[in-house]
Amino acid sequence: MKTKPSHRRRQYESVDAKLLGLLISNVKEYAIFMIDPDGFILTWNKGAQNIKGYREEEIIGKHISIFYTPGEISQKEPQENLKEALASGSFEKEGWRVRKNGSVFWANIVFTPLYDEAGMLLGFAKVTRDMTGQKMISDQKEQHKIELERRVKENTETIIKNEMRYRALIESNYSGVTLLDKSFKAIYRSRPAERINGWLDAERGQQTMADLVHPDDLPAVQNLFLDVLNQPGVPVQATYRVKHQKGYYIWLESINTNMLADKAIEAIVCNFRDVTEKKNADDEIKNKTEQIANILESITDGFMALDSNLCFTYVNNQFGGMTGFSPEAIIGKYIWDVFPAASAAARNGFDLALRERRNVTFEDYYQPLDFWAEDRLYPSAGGLSVFVRDITERKKAEQLLRSKNEQIENILERITDGFVALDNNLRYTYVNKRIGEMAGISPADMIGKYIWDVFPEAVGTAAQKVFDLAIQEQRYVSFEENYAPLDIWVEEHLYPSEGGLSVFARDISARKKAEREILLLNESLERKVEDRTKQLEAANKELEAFSYSVSHDLRTPLRAVGGFAMMLKDGFETMQTADRNRIVNTIVNNATLMGQLIDDLLDFSRLGRKELKLNKVNIQSMVKGCISELTYDNPKTYEFKIEELPDCEGDTSMIKQVWMNLLGNAIKYSSKIDKPVIEVGAKIDGNVVTYFVRDNGVGFDMQYAGKLFGVFQRLHRKDEFEGTGVGLALVKRVIDRHGGKLSVKATPGKGAIFYFSLPVKQAN
Repeated sequence: MKTKPSHRRRQYESVDAKLLGLLISNVKEYAIFMIDPDGFILTWNKGAQNIKGYREEEIIGKHISIFYTPGEISQKEPQENLKEALASGSFEKEGWRVRKNGSVFWANIVFTPLYDEAGMLLGFAKVTRDMTGQKMISDQKEQHKIELERRVKENTETIIKNEMRYRALIESNYSGVTLLDKSFKAIYRSRPAERINGWLDAERGQQTMADLVHPDDLPAVQNLFLDVLNQPGVPVQATYRVKHQKGYYIWLESINTNMLADKAIEAIVCNFRDVTEKKNADDEIKNKTEQIANILESITDGFMALDSNLCFTYVNNQFGGMTGFSPEAIIGKYIWDVFPAASAAARNGFDLALRERRNVTFEDYYQPLDFWAEDRLYPSAGGLSVFVRDITERKKAEQLLRSKNEQIENILERITDGFVALDNNLRYTYVNKRIGEMAGISPADMIGKYIWDVFPEAVGTAAQKVFDLAIQEQRYVSFEENYAPLDIWVEEHLYPSEGGLSVFARDISARKKAEREILLLNESLERKVEDRTKQLEAANKELEAFSYSVSHDLRTPLRAVGGFAMMLKDGFETMQTADRNRIVNTIVNNATLMGQLIDDLLDFSRLGRKELKLNKVNIQSMVKGCISELTYDNPKTYEFKIEELPDCEGDTSMIKQVWMNLLGNAIKYSSKIDKPVIEVGAKIDGNVVTYFVRDNGVGFDMQYAGKLFGVFQRLHRKDEFEGTGVGLALVKRVIDRHGGKLSVKATPGKGAIFYFSLPVKQAN
């Protein structure tokens, strides 16, 4: 801990016993000591020793940071406090401080800078008060006073030596100090006293008590000073108004002590401070409280305020009129002592609001007063605020209404149709049992409710418009509606009256169901006829294709076989062996071709009749398998670029035929270029996935694309590329069977790209 020589103490060795006595006689529980401009301790009093635990010889020369916590020291709190005091003329703060034994206490600290007559900074006065044991100290107030007086006498000689610094301390204090003689003439006024009321000493000396004190307060102040004269040594407190030098009045709070008998002081000590702002704030609070009371007295509802023990703290006159109790008679009483017959529901409501700190509203009947009330409970910081509304008349009207409803019920419960009565606000006043059965709601639960609160799904529908029309135009309306939440069809008849609507409702669900079944049957028959027509048209087209194939493509190899067979028969004996072998090979090749054509036609035909077996198809795996089959034993090298291929739903064997044909064509038609590249990819759009196969082969002219998917339709000669011309027809038939689409784009010499789409999930 830093230390510093105490050579500055010699600057503070003057004496003023009266000022010292004034200070000590009015200070309780304070540590008062001086520090130099750098924060090193110069003086130490008994109060400081009691609060902080250090003796004078231990602490003189130490830095004030010894009283701060480590955290505050790291943040340079001591230096900042002194800066604030210099900047503001005084600095006050509360916080934890450290005693010699390491314990901490909550302290109120005031720093005040001290200057000499030349205006040079001498140091600071620091006043510290231990607030930790405030209640204990308050109980021992008298004992402390005696102890302070004893200390004053014991330390008189030491105190006299410190006149200058204590004068500076008093002159820098926030409160004003005035010393009066026995005729109440001012013999000393501190600088804060001049600052508070604006009067200079010369001006103040010309003013009497009557000149300064507000006329309304003058009698009380005169009596106050008589009490001070008659009670030596006893502080007398008072609050009153005095005139400021500028002409307006300010409120002062003063403590006046008769110290005339004290040889060291011989004056009446008057400590005072300006409390005008506090007084104005108190007056404003009082005015607002009165305004609130006026509001609470003017409302039509009863109002009561309860503390946390449910005892009355305020009751308005309206509540007194409701219950017959005088508000003054029940203030301070426990609510259930005033209303012992209160129901369990009421007691539970009050306990709930108080315990869970939430708003509670309920209705309750108090039998001794034949009184129905709606209670609204609002928790507050101190207890409960309760508004009470008299609903006795409403409850009696409801009871009468229930009686009438019972009479109507005897009449209307016998009818087979549903019946409801609605008022002009479309609130239920009666609901018969049949409506409850139709709606699945207890009729009692519907009474008093708004129709569209009971059937919210009908809001904005045609039904709501019809009800509004019947009410607004006061005319009979009938209509049919389907209420989906209950899966019910209702025929309703609305009869308006002055009081609202009478509504008869008949359940016509069975009739509507029969009508719908007939409609659906007709629609089904129409769809079947349409489907059969489309199937017949497709069959006719296929038949035409087969006819063409039989008449043309199948006859070609047959003619070749017949012709060469005749050649072989006619010239067998004269032909050379090589010619005979050539003719036989030609016959065999044409027979093989005819067999392949027949097989392809059979496959094509079977696809039209085969039942689809739908499964989830792993396209990625299927494509890789097809490529492996198609390139097995193929000496040529192909580059395959396969993207991520999503799955689809379809017939696995049929989908494989599509891939085998498209990939086979891509391999076949790119086989004559140096670096064949085949790409496979896909794109998903909603429930549709579109696949593509792209090659960089020979391609074709797009003007012939229309022939591409017909049976036996070829765009290249057989001597260029083998094939029967059935493969793409098979592909189209499979895609059509799956509800997909097939398309192609090509450029001669640059290749072709085939697109086909399939559903990710087939519709039922």
